[in-house]
Amino acid sequence: MGTEITPLREIIRARISLGLEEIGRKQRWLAGQVGVSPSAVTGWVQEGQITIDNLELVAEALGKPLQWFLGASSGAEPVEHIPIYGSTEAIESKPTRYLPAGGPAGPEYWALEVAGTHWDPRYRDGEMLLLDRIRPPAPGVDVLLHSQATGEVRVEALVAVRPKAVCLAPVCGGSRRWEDRELDWAIYSIAGVHSAFAL
Repeated sequence: MGTEITPLREIIRARISLGLEEIGRKQRWLAGQVGVSPSAVTGWVQEGQITIDNLELVAEALGKPLQWFLGASSGAEPVEHIPIYGSTEAIESKPTRYLPAGGPAGPEYWALEVAGTHWDPRYRDGEMLLLDRIRPPAPGVDVLLHSQATGEVRVEALVAVRPKAVCLAPVCGGSRRWEDRELDWAIYSIAGVHSAFAL
């Protein structure tokens, strides 16, 4: 994304290093425990980019809860408030306010307020889209797409995924279409919606 929502990769990178240091183990050991090459672990430690499946294996190997690698001070500690980073008209680099979690929620979630009637009746003006910044979207879910180049925000239904393309459809009906997976578009799963009237 053009604006940095959170340095989550930095948190993951640092927590993997700290977890290894705390138990006195090396990256090569972790590679053997997880079943990947040592260079893969080096990439995780240097870049913080890792799949959720591998992160779960790392958590198990290091004896830490998954949420700890996502920034929580302990795995049993859910966040009480979900940060809202502006609206679908303008995503901000820092939270503009917070949404009560209303139950256990992890630091992987963030929210945007729906601005306008572009996606009505599926998503209404003033509602909050709850977005997952960790798990990759799977076909059958609605997704938020954000262009790093232009700041444009779109909400679409994800129909299918290929290595170099995605099939999308308008959330309120319309024709499916294939689009190249452009590097400047970030795609987030819409995990839920909070009604403006519930706030």
